[in-house]
Amino acid sequence: MTHDSLIASLIDICREHKTAEKWLVLPSLALGHTISDRLALSGHAWVNLRPGTPVQIAQAIAAPILASRHIMPLNDVVGPALIVRLLAETPLTGRDYFRGLVESPGLSEALWSGITELRLAGLTSEGLSDEIFVSPLKARELRHLLAAYEQYLHEGKLADSALMLQVAIDQMPTHRADRPRLLLVPTDVAWRPLEQALISALPGIPVNLRHSVPGGLPVPRRLIEASAGASGPSSSPVTALTDSQRLPWLFSPEQAPPPANDRTLEWFHAAGHEAEVHEVFRRALASGAPWDAIEIACTTDEPYVTLIREICARLDVPVTLASGVPVTMTRPGRALLGFCRWIEQDFSGGGLCRMLQSGDIHLDLPDGPRPGQAARLLARCDIAWGRGTYARSLQGLIQTLKTEATHAAAEGETEDLPWREERVAHAAALASWVDTVLERVPPVDPDHLVDEAALIRACVQWVDRYAAVTGPLDGAARQALIETLTALGDLPPIRQRLTVALGQVIAAVERTRVDALRPQPGSLHVTRLADAGWAGRPRTFVVGLEQGAFPAPSMPDPILLDEERTRLHAALATTGDRITESLYTGASRLAALGGQVTLSYPNRDLRDDRLLFPSSVILQAYRLTRMDRSLTYEDLAAELGEPATRLPATQAKALDDSGWWLRGARQAGTAARPAAQAAFSLLSSGEAAEEARDGNSFTAWDGLVPSAAGDLDPRRNDRPISATAIEQLAKCPFQYFLTRGLRLKPSTRIERDPGAWLDPLTRGSLLHELFAAFLRDCRDRGVMPNLARDRARIHQIGNRDIAAIREQLPPPNEAVFQHEREALLTDLDRFLAFTAGLQDREVVGIEVAFGRGVTEDPDPLAQEEPIVLDLGQDLRFSLHGRIDRIDRISAHRYEIVDYKTGRPWARDRRIAHLAHGGQVQHALYALAAETLLRKSDRSAQVVDAAYWFPTERGECDVVSRKPEEWQALTGLLRGLLSLLRDGVFPHTTTARECDWCDVASACGPKPWDRKTMKHDDHRLDAVRAIKGEEYA
Repeated sequence: MTHDSLIASLIDICREHKTAEKWLVLPSLALGHTISDRLALSGHAWVNLRPGTPVQIAQAIAAPILASRHIMPLNDVVGPALIVRLLAETPLTGRDYFRGLVESPGLSEALWSGITELRLAGLTSEGLSDEIFVSPLKARELRHLLAAYEQYLHEGKLADSALMLQVAIDQMPTHRADRPRLLLVPTDVAWRPLEQALISALPGIPVNLRHSVPGGLPVPRRLIEASAGASGPSSSPVTALTDSQRLPWLFSPEQAPPPANDRTLEWFHAAGHEAEVHEVFRRALASGAPWDAIEIACTTDEPYVTLIREICARLDVPVTLASGVPVTMTRPGRALLGFCRWIEQDFSGGGLCRMLQSGDIHLDLPDGPRPGQAARLLARCDIAWGRGTYARSLQGLIQTLKTEATHAAAEGETEDLPWREERVAHAAALASWVDTVLERVPPVDPDHLVDEAALIRACVQWVDRYAAVTGPLDGAARQALIETLTALGDLPPIRQRLTVALGQVIAAVERTRVDALRPQPGSLHVTRLADAGWAGRPRTFVVGLEQGAFPAPSMPDPILLDEERTRLHAALATTGDRITESLYTGASRLAALGGQVTLSYPNRDLRDDRLLFPSSVILQAYRLTRMDRSLTYEDLAAELGEPATRLPATQAKALDDSGWWLRGARQAGTAARPAAQAAFSLLSSGEAAEEARDGNSFTAWDGLVPSAAGDLDPRRNDRPISATAIEQLAKCPFQYFLTRGLRLKPSTRIERDPGAWLDPLTRGSLLHELFAAFLRDCRDRGVMPNLARDRARIHQIGNRDIAAIREQLPPPNEAVFQHEREALLTDLDRFLAFTAGLQDREVVGIEVAFGRGVTEDPDPLAQEEPIVLDLGQDLRFSLHGRIDRIDRISAHRYEIVDYKTGRPWARDRRIAHLAHGGQVQHALYALAAETLLRKSDRSAQVVDAAYWFPTERGECDVVSRKPEEWQALTGLLRGLLSLLRDGVFPHTTTARECDWCDVASACGPKPWDRKTMKHDDHRLDAVRAIKGEEYA
């Protein structure tokens, strides 16, 4: 026998009126099919039982009439977007109520909801008098908006739900008993006025079906009249056979029959939502019940729908979701949201990179690249914002890749030449793909407006062509999105602000759900608490019963206030109505359950890191089982005990392998280590590496690589080396091996600070270029820099190059650009003042390159070939680089200069002549400069090497190095290159080198502290000789 009063009433009616026509009026058609399935599965005939909603009934009645007038149904999905258009067309008066907030997506949805309620209440624009509303201004705007909506329906020959209901009502006969049909109407639904009017006007014999009435709760105001005339058995039997059948007395435990103590009503709490869902599945599996005997009722869709779907997919459990899946959880949905955000962020390079890495899109390029490869290529372009930067940056990347391939071939690196050529082809294909995508996105005009229809077409094309589809759910999502976007695109054309147009698309995506299914044989079913129990399954889990989730909190409607609703129509729900109806409906469905019922709630929200507390339902269930209304939340907390966690209590209760392993490891402790290492060999390798690093011997885990001995030594491989590479080798040989030996690179992320334009590296490079451009200009004019004469000229050069880099790398906004532009011009002023004060010298070399890097504007001293340094005793190698500046300070005497655009050095760097190899650039460049200068001046001698800090931050500081300070260079280089010869690459000796290291994650914690452990290993003698006390 069923415990659900409404189902019991239907069974009796179907038995008594077997062949009579029976219309079952319900809030949703899916509910009608679920009830029909339940009747059939329980062996009860339901011949001629026709479920339907008031709107569906109205459509069937009104369709011929509307069709004869060429009137089509309005697609509700366009409602909020339509409201934005109608509101935007409202004349501005200077004193606006809603008009000024037209760009808020939330406002359009709230207004659409309010307009829909007014229409379904049978109200028109003419009935919205000023006296009803708290503000005449508000009344005027709502009246104008509703009138504009009515006019849009009339002129567009469209019918919304309210119009179809009204047309159907107008077709009803005067006497409703003309047909011997039964009109079966549940009493727990608060119908909208036009829906109720149609139900009352339908021909037939009305029968109000009694619902399961929860004792102890008053019947909500809007349900009183229907409940009073209900027929069918009482919902509160005199006796109850099980504890779960006592739930009708949940809120009146003192009136309940004695408990059966049969554990058919249970509860628990869990340490978070995920732990709660895991415990539900553990209990479901332990029960041995088939999945189609179990239903999970949720107080809220999220996060439960997501968590349940993930577990079902992992355990291969078939599941039906009554509310469906949010399209934002599918690949096409995420792809469209990413596309909209990319446009909204002015086509940020980071946004496109994330989409390519996400797996949510495919490029539709048969010859590549794949999305992941495209993301890596894009990361090399350093694109910040702006659609115009992509073509320039990608073409620059193509040229760079071609140059790299040419250099690699010239240096004999032919083994990876096919890969390099493929990357060039991939970059070209990516550039063409990006260009195609950008062409489809309409531009924003000078008034910051965009053609919304064209933008929607671009979104449709993006989803149709590039959204990844890996299964039926993704396929359904793509189709649903295309239909939704097409409906939006069919609205009258309008030019909107980009943020408004994108907001409407994003809002439509977030409202769309797919794959909503009623209960199916063989499948677990997930539904909302308000719809729990209709399938009649014997085991029900009710999750999410924490305070604030049930009864659901209800805020006052922002459009129609409670006092206005009361004046407009008695059937409009107020805030209080929504709260009482939510509690009453949930309690009614609990009262109808029967079978095995388990209630639960999470005691912590792990996302927000806050405690959660049980709702009154859990406390009332505790009171009901104990027959004691005086029990408190403190008593309940003591009864609940420890919360369930994601970790199972025993291995036998584990849902998957990870749970089994974690519980077993927890129980076994360190005894589980051998088994874990055997199963996961990488763990064993990691532990071996840590033990080796913590030992006294220098091993492969510390940087001993005999197989690389000599391969990276420029004395043997005939490949040039740079001063920067030698300094890196001195600072951290391990980093040198990872980046230059193994060629490891960090995962590049194109992320830009919206409050900054140029990063320090780009800014420094730009200043170097500007300094060089100004000095070349002075050389071409045959003048020395002059502060009074050249300030305008250096600003002209600066503004020209700043404008050029702005084209390549757009700033986030004009304010940031102007701030950084002024700072750059200030630095140029400081440079001009600094260099103009040096009249006793002549600039003879500007950006003097030797080896790779000689391209445009080569200095007369530059050469294509690297410099060959022969320092004797097997110390001959090639060096390439670029000297910022060479000055002649007297006959045959020169000074080389290296610009620094950061802050002045601290004292330890100023007094460190060669810094144990970490500061050898000046010495190496001095040797290189002498080689270049002696082509035209055989007696040339570099007598000084200086680091200049000619900027605002650098305070025009100068650090000078004399030749006598680099006398130890030869021995130092010999020691450093011996590390490459022997394949010895130990970690750094100081913590500061790890602060900005891109590969520090490969080294473990505090690698510099391990130097003392290896103190006696002879293979580190060369390092000790170089570092001295640093390695003690």
